[in-house]
Amino acid sequence: MGARGYHHGDLARAAIEHGLAALDERGAEGVGASEIARRAGVTHAAVYKTLGARPALLEALAAACMDELRDTMRRAASRGDDARARFLTGGWSVVRYAMRHPHRYRLMFASPGVKDPNELADLPTDTPFGALLALVERWQAEGLLREGPPEELALTIFTSTHGLASLLASGRLGPIGERRARSLADRVHTDLLDGLSPA
Repeated sequence: MGARGYHHGDLARAAIEHGLAALDERGAEGVGASEIARRAGVTHAAVYKTLGARPALLEALAAACMDELRDTMRRAASRGDDARARFLTGGWSVVRYAMRHPHRYRLMFASPGVKDPNELADLPTDTPFGALLALVERWQAEGLLREGPPEELALTIFTSTHGLASLLASGRLGPIGERRARSLADRVHTDLLDGLSPA
């Protein structure tokens, strides 16, 4: 389809979709306006006009990945009536996402990000950490997690989950299938939950 075949909003969505496909196949180093234009069947100028220069393009892709991870985590942590099971499933959903989409996961955390941990409490709920913060507040209300500043508990959960997800996504723990990875993730999150539960 030529550039004239897209309305601006359609081209923006198509450019993101083709950019994510290129990211999955080639990593962030292989993603640029020219590659996206080739996949979308439009001109380099059309992609540049829609997403901007490469830093802005990668930022747009990272934002799309953040939305995807946030929605994945929210869905997983909302299934079932047992709060403990929802906690474990929510943690596993992040680890599984990182394993299935390692380039997307890495891109999300490639930017400098938050410099002061206190800023985390002010992040909007449409970010993965903001969604986690809302979940922590719910888990505290349900008695699953102990009382205390929810941003501190969320940071503890985030760093543990992110560390495991990053290790598995990078292959540093060796070739591990999803069944074994799920067992490992559940063990880590069970230990984490036991440490954060009310006394």
